[in-house]
Order: sequence, then C-alpha cells, then structure tokens
Amino acid sequence: AKSTLALPQDITIAWLQILAFFFCMRSCEYSDVKGDRRTKTVCVRNIRFYLHNKLIPNNSQHIFTATTVSITFEWQKRDVRDDTITHQRSNDSIGNKIMCPVRAAAELVSALYNLGLPSAQVPNLKINTVIHRGKLSTIPSTMILQRIRSAVKYLGKDKLGFTEDDVGTHSNRSGGAMGMFLAGTPVYTS
Repeated sequence: AKSTLALPQDITIAWLQILAFFFCMRSCEYSDVKGDRRTKTVCVRNIRFYLHNKLIPNNSQHIFTATTVSITFEWQKRDVRDDTITHQRSNDSIGNKIMCPVRAAAELVSALYNLGLPSAQVPNLKINTVIHRGKLSTIPSTMILQRIRSAVKYLGKDKLGFTEDDVGTHSNRSGGAMGMFLAGTPVYTS
C-alpha cells in the first residue's frame, strides 16, 4: 500500500502529534491558532538535545543519537515562563522507533535545518514551519484537526471506541496525561 503521508506538512503533522503527545502540549504550543494567545508556539531555540547530559547542537545530525530532549516553554497559559520539561528516549520497539519524543523532536529540528535557510534564521522558526508552494508557512491547528479526525474516521469507532467528533487538537494533551498515569507516573508530577 502506498503511504498517504506524501506532503511535507503531513509528515510534519505526524511528528508534531508525537511530540505533543509526549509533552502533553496545548495546540497553541505546536500549531498556529486563531486569536491572541499568551502561550507561545515552540521554536527550534526552545529545544535542546543531550547525550548523557552533554548538549548536542541543534544543527548536528547527532541529535538523533540523543538520550534526552528538553523543551523550554517560554510563556504558558498558567502564567509560567521558561518552564523546561525533559523526556528520555522511549523504549518503543514498534516499527522504526517512531513513538519517541527524542526522535520526533530530532525529525522536526533536522527538517528545519535542511530547508536551506541561513543557519542563524532556523533557531527562531516555529516547529510547525514547512515550505509550501515555495514559501515558508506554518501549519494551522485547523489542518491538524482535519488530519486527526480523518485518521480516527479511517480507523473507525469499532476499533477505537470513539468517533472523529470526539477528538480534537487537545486530544494528545489528555492522551499524553492518561499515558503517564497508566505508566505509573505519580499524579503530582504532571
């Protein structure tokens, strides 16, 4: 079967969703939303990769070997500034180790450095940036919502237990929190 993830924005959306799941991100932290928001979209400068506590530069291909990834959220809805969250590489044993916060962040950051832009420009790019029709653009939450609902509709209520009307761009936030709970993460840490 031919992959339906053919467009750069579809691949970016997939990596954004994985990253958003692990970091329980609000939609405004990984996509463009309508209206003014206090919360800022994560940029490349907000992501740090480490190999056993040694910082790996974001423009290095060694980010794929990192053991942890940290994201600094500049300003959050709950009025917290510069809140840094760190995740370790997951032990995902399915496929190509896709369900991993380190890999998702590395894929997004690497793709942005590979756009051919001046390297000084990349740190300020939002993680939802893509080239569309020859121009830089950012992926809106409306496009992400459409992709999420299409996937849920394709998989179906019989398999999932819910319909596309039951999900949205915040579903990965609540899903990530539930995943942490089911993995035994103490409630007071989330």
